[in-house]
Amino acid sequence: MFSDIQTDKRLEYIQHLGFDAYTNKQYKAAADLFGEALQIVEHQQNKSQIIYYKFWRAICYRFQQKYNLALSEYLEAISLKYDDTSPQDMFNIFLDIINVSISIPTTLESIERIIQKADLFVEKSGCASWKSMTTYNRATLYWRCGAQQQAIEAAQQALIIRKDEYPSYMLDNHYNGLIKMLIDVGDIERANEYWNKWTTTPNDYPVWRKKYRIEREIQFARANHNKEVAYYQSCKLISESFHINDIHQYIEACMINGFDDLAKPYLVDYLIQQRNSDSLYVRAFCYCMAGDYHYTKARRLANMPPVDIDYDAEGAFNVTKLQNQDLKLIKREISKAHQAYQNSLEICNTINGRLKTTYTSVRILSRIEIVNLMNNAINESI
Repeated sequence: MFSDIQTDKRLEYIQHLGFDAYTNKQYKAAADLFGEALQIVEHQQNKSQIIYYKFWRAICYRFQQKYNLALSEYLEAISLKYDDTSPQDMFNIFLDIINVSISIPTTLESIERIIQKADLFVEKSGCASWKSMTTYNRATLYWRCGAQQQAIEAAQQALIIRKDEYPSYMLDNHYNGLIKMLIDVGDIERANEYWNKWTTTPNDYPVWRKKYRIEREIQFARANHNKEVAYYQSCKLISESFHINDIHQYIEACMINGFDDLAKPYLVDYLIQQRNSDSLYVRAFCYCMAGDYHYTKARRLANMPPVDIDYDAEGAFNVTKLQNQDLKLIKREISKAHQAYQNSLEICNTINGRLKTTYTSVRILSRIEIVNLMNNAINESI
């Protein structure tokens, strides 16, 4: 048996190893170490420390796309309701429960319920400015449900009520999300206004701001049909060695420029790591990107110029005289694209059922229509 002093030193050492692994993005190892620390503090019946290590193990699960395990840890932590835990720590758990619930997603009712509980906690804590965070969470939920204008208004309101008590990286998150929404609805003028305001705010987390701004520069470039700039910015993004989630920006930029050969190894790596995610959005997106890859390849084989499905008007499919062998290859890629999109649609329909919307499937349905049009054009050219 360890003495109390030995146990405390062992706990301190395990915590050090856990945060070292976390800093080096070794999230599985970090989760295991925080779990080991959790066993110690559970034996000591130290509620404050139990909440602390559950919180950090849940964060590590999130980075591994193990959202269901993360949600379970967060809910257990929040249920302990230990009075000595700081209000900010408890509020952070509320925020993570909301974010994980939206990422899975769970159900519309359960997400709305936890946001309401978080708002009530904010009122009781006396930290009114924290409501900017739950307001932004509502904006995200509205967007996922297809209520785009309501989402934008909530995101704007979150910026208005926010004060300096909360970390500035949250402000970066708000600006990043709002600008993304505005570009997506085609309101480039207002997106630029918020972009300029963003540059004047404190930059306490330069790494995250750099990442966010590169992502939005890619989106601005695509919205302005400047595919070359989008590709250049995506190269900058992956050169910074950000998270695996950032690779998709490079993959998409390759494909809209017709570089399916460059996209392929990154796409394979992305699919291997992400296809079993607990997030239905991620799994649907994996199939969507696979479909985009095969569609891009089919266009190249058919001597068609590359296209950005999300931002370009598709127009007519001008098919030149093709050899029989080319036709077989093209139709095979079209078939693969269609199947991938159908797989994505199936998952999107599950999300629609949970969130009581039809919005999630819109993007995929338009892609299915496009590959059908291309297939018809190919058939007519024979």
